[in-house]
Amino acid sequence: KTRIAHSYIILFLAAVVSAWAAQRLSGADIFYVAHDGSHTVPFDTWEKAATNIHSATAIAVDNDEIIVTNGVYTITRQISLTSGIKLKSVNGAAVTFIQANRQSRCVFMNASNALVQGFTLTGGNAGSANYDEYPNYGGGAYIYRYGEVANCIITNNTAGAGQASMGGGVYLYLGGTVTNCLIATNHAAYCGGGAAVFGGGALRTCVISNNVVSGSISPSSAGVHMQSFGGVGGSVETSVIANNLATGTGDAGGVYLDAGNTLDRCSVTGNRAYRNGGGVMFVFGGTARSCLIADNTAGSWGGGVFVSGNGSIQSCTVSGNRAAWGGGMYLISNGTMQNSIFYGNTASVASGGDNYYLDSGSGQATYNCASPAFAGIGNISGDPLFTDSAAGNYRLLSASPCIDTGVNQAWMQTSKDLDAKTRIIN
Repeated sequence: KTRIAHSYIILFLAAVVSAWAAQRLSGADIFYVAHDGSHTVPFDTWEKAATNIHSATAIAVDNDEIIVTNGVYTITRQISLTSGIKLKSVNGAAVTFIQANRQSRCVFMNASNALVQGFTLTGGNAGSANYDEYPNYGGGAYIYRYGEVANCIITNNTAGAGQASMGGGVYLYLGGTVTNCLIATNHAAYCGGGAAVFGGGALRTCVISNNVVSGSISPSSAGVHMQSFGGVGGSVETSVIANNLATGTGDAGGVYLDAGNTLDRCSVTGNRAYRNGGGVMFVFGGTARSCLIADNTAGSWGGGVFVSGNGSIQSCTVSGNRAAWGGGMYLISNGTMQNSIFYGNTASVASGGDNYYLDSGSGQATYNCASPAFAGIGNISGDPLFTDSAAGNYRLLSASPCIDTGVNQAWMQTSKDLDAKTRIIN
């Protein structure tokens, strides 16, 4: 009888485990993480909560949620979300930290629906000896094709000291999204001190500030580096890129982009490049649309904008920038400027062109306001009458000669301006 009873117990336990395993395959469970939990599997209440994030991710599957309460969660290897797990904090990034102490990258993601929400990602080092995948890319977070980082503070991370290091704060490869995040005081040796977007992906409604790139290989880019792959690019949308620094022989203090990449409704201000492209650097393509590019500095060419090979500047304001040559814009070969303002910029070289300098080729300029006026259809010169440029207010006064002197384009039908107002109003 004893043996029969034991057999029933074993069968019962096996049935329970099998039922739980079947449920696990379907996902949609919630696991808890807290420093004062009892660390009792399956971590399904606050009392049984795991005391570290890795233990919870080890048993979670697609569509599960891991809820983390306040605290500093120190790691020595990256947190990997390779299935559609949602990792969320209870009370937000200000009180919930993933701290890597330079021992590893903070987070790696490569799954549809994977989410990291409401954390401070800090102390990450993608060049450390403890990396799990892809060294020197994304010190704070690496998103491979799929996944989203949202409502996070990504700060004080590094992609490493190697010449290949990219994306000190975050690296997006072939996809992924970063939404409503502060990406600040991160570092990369090669490019993308704040963020690097390679072959697709998007940064939306982010602040990318006070990041540094320190390498000696050009192009570098301190704020954001966007590079296409296989003809596919990415985007930075409705974001602020400010006060980033490209040291050494660095270019692109604010943003670097090439063909297929888009900078849309962004403010690019106060960035500095040791060499060229204080604000935005275009190389063989890329589009900036409805952007403010102001108060940036380059040591050599293009305080606001540097265009090499191609690039499109549409409905942008480029003002208050400084460089030796081309205070507002320095253009080599082709480029397209339309419905934009180039005014109030400064070149330190007497013949360097305060608002723009055309090195070779004139580009294609239509319906712009610049002093002197560009050659081409619809271009004008003169004071655009900003509301208060000294205070950073570049909105146009009602008497501005730039109002109703542009040309409508198809993309404007559904687009907003930098103030989120309808682009075409009459």
